[in-house]
Amino acid sequence: MQKESLQPKRLEGMLMILANLCSNLECSRSVLLESPKVLFLMFEICFMLTILYCLCI
Repeated sequence: MQKESLQPKRLEGMLMILANLCSNLECSRSVLLESPKVLFLMFEICFMLTILYCLCI
C-alpha cells in the first residue's frame, strides 16, 4: 500500500479520537459545573486572575 493512501485514514482516526475526547470533556464539564463548590472556586480563580492582571499593567 502506498504512503499517500494511508494519510486520510490516519487523519480520520486522529479526528475520531479528538471528537471522543471532546465528548468526554463536555460530560465532565457539565458534571463539574453542577457543583456549587466548583462554581465558587471558578469565581475565586477569575477574581485572582483579575487582580494579577491589574498588578501587571
